[in-house]
Amino acid sequence: MVSFSEILSILMEKKGIKNPTELAKLLGYSSSEKVQRLIRDSEAKPSFQIIFDIITAFPDINPAWVVKGVGNIFLTNGKANGAIPKSVDKDSVTTAPLISQYAHAGYMKGYADEDYLEAQPMYVAKRKYSGGKYIAFEIRGDSMDDGSKRAICHGDVVLGRELYRHYWTSKLHVPMVFIIVHKQDGIVIKEVVDHNLETGIITCHSFNPEYEDFNVNLDDVMQLFYIKEISRDVE
Repeated sequence: MVSFSEILSILMEKKGIKNPTELAKLLGYSSSEKVQRLIRDSEAKPSFQIIFDIITAFPDINPAWVVKGVGNIFLTNGKANGAIPKSVDKDSVTTAPLISQYAHAGYMKGYADEDYLEAQPMYVAKRKYSGGKYIAFEIRGDSMDDGSKRAICHGDVVLGRELYRHYWTSKLHVPMVFIIVHKQDGIVIKEVVDHNLETGIITCHSFNPEYEDFNVNLDDVMQLFYIKEISRDVE
């Protein structure tokens, strides 16, 4: 697998960037220390923020390449190359922007920006779903992994259909698993087991028994998605 150190080195070469200090300046950093460490240490892992900063600074760069070093480095006409295979009949399946684990932070800032969403890699669903807004999210963490058939594991991709805010004033169908885009806590996937209409509080439950239930006020939530399908790589 390509290290992030190699990815940064290739990026600098392709963009004609002479040194880490110049790259740091283009990313809006006052110091080049962070960039130098990532280039020097082949084992270093990038933060979600630097991934977003690179994608923002270089909009012609393929986000999938920045995250995992896969695909073409540059976008074609502003979109990820090969995002939808030519063999796929787009009228028979649902497609959606794919927000990788490293792109979670970027999504928090760009969720309402169509240009940002269109620049993401494309997820191709197993079938065609009815109308609505669909986003696919790559899961990070093990809070929903209890080792059972219902488990949602680290690295799984879940396709979600947005439940628009005006529906939140009615009692949610619970228990049900939702993708929750929280203003402070980011993107999490939880089973909502209770919804108090008077207070707007939902109770979130993890399948993994090591995690305790917690409450969330819907005023602090940007988006809710319910799951249409789960995709998992099997090695």
